Amino acid sequence: MCIRVRGLVKRVAALSDRCAAPEGEDDPPNEGSVALASRVESRLSRFALSAAPAIELLLAIEPVWTTAAAAFVYLSALGIVGGYTPVGLAAAALPFAARWAYRGYVSHRTPLDLPILLLMLAGLVGIYGASDKGLAWRVYETLLASVLFYYSVVNYHKPRLLLRFGLLIAAVAAIVVGGYVFLQSPTIPSSPTSLPFFSQLQSWISPHPQSSPAGWSSPPLAFNATGATIVVEVVAMLLAGVALFPGRRADRVAAGIGTLLLLGVLVISTSNAAWAVLAVGAILLLGCRSRWLLASVPALGGIVLWSVSARINRSLGPALDMVADKIEFRWHRWDSVWQMIADSPVAGVGLGEYPAAYVAYPPEDMTFDLAHNAYLQCYSDFGLLGVIALIVAAAVLLRLGLQVARAPRDDPWKGIAVGACAAVLVAAVYSMVESAPAAILGMGEGSYDYAISPLFAVLGATLVVAHRGLLGRGAGPGMKGTSNGAET
Repeated sequence: MCIRVRGLVKRVAALSDRCAAPEGEDDPPNEGSVALASRVESRLSRFALSAAPAIELLLAIEPVWTTAAAAFVYLSALGIVGGYTPVGLAAAALPFAARWAYRGYVSHRTPLDLPILLLMLAGLVGIYGASDKGLAWRVYETLLASVLFYYSVVNYHKPRLLLRFGLLIAAVAAIVVGGYVFLQSPTIPSSPTSLPFFSQLQSWISPHPQSSPAGWSSPPLAFNATGATIVVEVVAMLLAGVALFPGRRADRVAAGIGTLLLLGVLVISTSNAAWAVLAVGAILLLGCRSRWLLASVPALGGIVLWSVSARINRSLGPALDMVADKIEFRWHRWDSVWQMIADSPVAGVGLGEYPAAYVAYPPEDMTFDLAHNAYLQCYSDFGLLGVIALIVAAAVLLRLGLQVARAPRDDPWKGIAVGACAAVLVAAVYSMVESAPAAILGMGEGSYDYAISPLFAVLGATLVVAHRGLLGRGAGPGMKGTSNGAET
């Protein structure tokens, strides 16, 4: 860091010398300029030496720091806590400035740089086309927070440590928050689970609804129960990947226990499609682990059919009819969304403007809602450029997934890499029928709050880090190299 500061000061001093001696190159430099540059260099050097421990600490805890700052941005944008979102963004950007000063670079190149750039440009277009510029800027700030989180994770110099503790925290959070949301959901009392243990556990939870932030007409967690379901499923896929593939025995046992606990939480979820989507990711995991394990697919199908019927206390036929009715409902909704997008096919309806714009389209009684399709939600927010960003991202993720599938099965990074691929697949399938992977909506009394979901930023960062470790591409400025899954 001191070398960078001294180099910068010397360049300033050289510029001052040229300004002080304009008549010719052979003229002596201005003594006052040299003395000033020397004093500035000395003070900056002392400051750099004194600030070095703080910068090292900030870079050591960078993922925790950035996660907290990004969470503050989201909570502020959704009106759950008071505060200014620019403060959170400035805090999230601080490690990048520290990394430039201390290590000489801001960020590594990553495979998702191009789609991220396209999406950020599309967001600016969405702000320009939005009627409520204040809301659009708040939504864009949540997008920036997600991007900063992504680059914070992929630039951390201890990737194995980061993923190990990150998975532990994610598993605990998914179990606690998912269980609480599902047991507190207003749909639970009218159709309680038929399993005795969970029925008893439900009776232990206070029947009083969660407290809502000022201006909200429903609790944030209960209203976004589908988002909680998706989080539980993607974390389960990540843990299942670690449990199925070779690695440290302690890690595999802990991941297996976490997977079983998350599946138990999923039993009490209110989503009838949860098990069907989970089966898609499970097939990918089993196929990558061993083709013989694919023989268990019929058993998985039986579990899916049983869960759909048992969860709603109906026989299989009526249960499937209920699923068909929900698909038909979404089909009508998508038709209306296409009409809305057709009126503005290039720029979209404006960043965060979907709930307000949808009021003018049939069925008119459904206000302040989402598209029930993350891809259409993205199109309405970001326009055609956002769709191009999605297509590019899909191509990049597919390429990474194929490289992960061809990697040796005994590599310690294989499990988390395949688990990340399965988690991305689960989120992509869910995106066909839900908007939660793309957006977070807070319903208020006559108004709403809106944010871009950080899900794909989290999954993209996890996959990029695992892919880099799996292929031995972790070496870089300030980053510990990886070889065969071991940090060096």
